[in-house]
Amino acid sequence: MHIDKGIDTGEIIHQIRPKIYFNDNIHQIGNRLIRDSIIECVKLILSFDQLETFSKHEIDLKEGRYYKQKDFTVESLRLAYKNMSEGIVMKYLNNKEELEKLHKIVKTPLI
Repeated sequence: MHIDKGIDTGEIIHQIRPKIYFNDNIHQIGNRLIRDSIIECVKLILSFDQLETFSKHEIDLKEGRYYKQKDFTVESLRLAYKNMSEGIVMKYLNNKEELEKLHKIVKTPLI
C-alpha cells in the first residue's frame, strides 16, 4: 500500500491470497504466504516506475479488521488451532471460488 499519514489508510497497490492445500496446517499456510509475499514484493519493486494505484473504494473497508499486537493472545491462537482442527481448510477449499468472488482483492495488472 502507499504510505500516508494514517494507519492502514494509504491506497492499496496489490494484495495476494495464501495458497492453501488440503491437509495444510497453520504453519505451512503462514510460511508459504511469507515466501509468496516476498516474491510479490520483488516483482513490485522491479515494476515500481510503472505501478498503478487503486482507489480505496475498490475494497470494502467496512469488512476489514484492524489487529494490534495485543490482539495476538494465547486465546486467539487456541481459536486458530480449534478452527484448523474443525476443518476450516476443507471448508474454505470446498467453497473457494464462491468465497474469492465474495472477498475480492486488489491485483496490480503488472504482476
